[in-house]
Amino acid sequence: MLCSSRADTLIVGLLLGTFATAGQAQDGAVPSAESTAPAIESITIIGHRPNVADVPGSVHIITRDEIQTFLQSDITRVLRSVPGVYVQEEDGFGLRPNIGIRGSGLDRSARIALQEDGVLISPAPYAAPAAYYFPTQRRMHAVEVLKGPAAIAVGPRTTGGAINLVSTPIPDAFAVDLDLRAGQLATRDMHLSAGQSSGRIGWLVETVQAENEGFKRIDGPSGIDMGSTGFDIEDYLVKFQLDNDPTADLYQSIRAKLGQTDQLSNETYLGLTDADFALDPNRRYAASAGDEFTSRHRQYQLSYLIESEGSWIAEVTAYRNDFARNWFKADSVAGAGLSDVLSAPEMFATELEFLRGGDSPADAIVKRHNNREYTSEGLQANVTWEFERGSTGVVLTTGIRLHEDEEDRLQRDDRFRMQQGSLELTTSGAPGSQANRVGSANVRSWFLDTQLSRGDWIFTPGVRIEDIDLERVDYSTADPGRAAGPTGIRRSSVSVVIPGLGALYRLSERWRLLGGVHKGFNPPAPGSTADEESSLNIELGARYTSESLSFESLYFRNDYDNLVGTVTESTGGGGAIGDQFDGGEVTVQGLELSLGSGWSG
Repeated sequence: MLCSSRADTLIVGLLLGTFATAGQAQDGAVPSAESTAPAIESITIIGHRPNVADVPGSVHIITRDEIQTFLQSDITRVLRSVPGVYVQEEDGFGLRPNIGIRGSGLDRSARIALQEDGVLISPAPYAAPAAYYFPTQRRMHAVEVLKGPAAIAVGPRTTGGAINLVSTPIPDAFAVDLDLRAGQLATRDMHLSAGQSSGRIGWLVETVQAENEGFKRIDGPSGIDMGSTGFDIEDYLVKFQLDNDPTADLYQSIRAKLGQTDQLSNETYLGLTDADFALDPNRRYAASAGDEFTSRHRQYQLSYLIESEGSWIAEVTAYRNDFARNWFKADSVAGAGLSDVLSAPEMFATELEFLRGGDSPADAIVKRHNNREYTSEGLQANVTWEFERGSTGVVLTTGIRLHEDEEDRLQRDDRFRMQQGSLELTTSGAPGSQANRVGSANVRSWFLDTQLSRGDWIFTPGVRIEDIDLERVDYSTADPGRAAGPTGIRRSSVSVVIPGLGALYRLSERWRLLGGVHKGFNPPAPGSTADEESSLNIELGARYTSESLSFESLYFRNDYDNLVGTVTESTGGGGAIGDQFDGGEVTVQGLELSLGSGWSG
């Protein structure tokens, strides 16, 4: 059940820092002092277009200054300034955000492309994209949001768009940045980073330590503390960069990035009846005691970058993300589903009393270990050329991605008795007895993105090709070691060409007209009987920029040939959890308006 209440937290911030007078370089950029900085940025997904006002499509950048101004550590609040981006609260702190773009659907942010520093960051971006992991917002230097044709360079989910989170860059000179915050609900939040660029070597170490007692209260016996409803986060990141001799003809750089994030979140799926919610929205029933989400995420990246005097730049990145999580939470009571009990309490009065803390028989309350492990790894490479052909300026970018990801489910149920308002374990389930399967994807993709500038016109034709092999392997729920082999294997393949075209015309120094058309695509899940999702998407609008004011108005329309739905615990739907279904033809359209002081690009 999605929460709809959050306590307001008073934050006191303390920032201590020493920075080079030239400011911080973008992540991966060579310090500007005494060295040859790349003319084309390599980390940001729109970095090869220096003027955002001239991007023929909907692009928004939330800068570090904006993030610091509002002291936001919750990504859902950071993104609310971007038109066309929809967010839905879940835990009240932005730990597991639900983000959608232009009506694409927002459950678990599964229908958009999520990146950190240009690398897909969802647990299994193709096989199981639901973002139970989301990067810690406190580490982020900037956020880029791409909609429309600009998103085809990222893929694979081009219907809505893409979000790229830009992490803290290596500073130009030795710098230490400490941000301490404390407030209500026993909030303690620390962000510490230290780094240096000296000669050909750059490094950064960073950590976020955050905890909160939560704003909800769990029912229980009088005088007994039923536990926190908040969270604990420990996030660590290390970056290292080694550059060649800056006097060499070719600039070369090797960059490594290692990170680990541990999270404990005392969160549940068990909600309240309408009547109880009206009386106290921050109440939690006794049966939710002990519900918790535990996870560990590890990321590894190694990149090699080479540039020739600013005319071309190439980068190859090898990456791997490992994510393990177990969400242990109430699943049913006395054989009835939680949503059934809460939506019709008069029909399930006995079951509701068990949830509230009334004495129950053994095994009445079932809690599930939603235990899953994810792996996402691959190699991506891209090269960008800048050149002129007569009076036409050309920026040509092409890239490939070789990618594999996997979701491994080994889930079980534990059963409890409610006794005098406290839970007592009565039966412990065997590993894999509730779900025992592996879903995987093997991907080969290629894209070509072109920017043509001639006079007051800019065109950006592009195309993406995705070749995806999907597999789901089921094992017996009585065979946790999988010694007997699979009970079933389902395989499918999807090959798709995703074209797009953006156009921009400079009416004057400040006014621009822009439009675009592209194909929207979402791949099916492993083992799904649904077709791939496809749509024809258009956008059309105007943009005004000056030193003191920015304005943008964009109309968009997404015509789906087939909208694919997925059955989940949070959204419901007929069938088993994870099943997909064809929703048929759908049209989504809207008008996006934004007005700001200055232009962040």
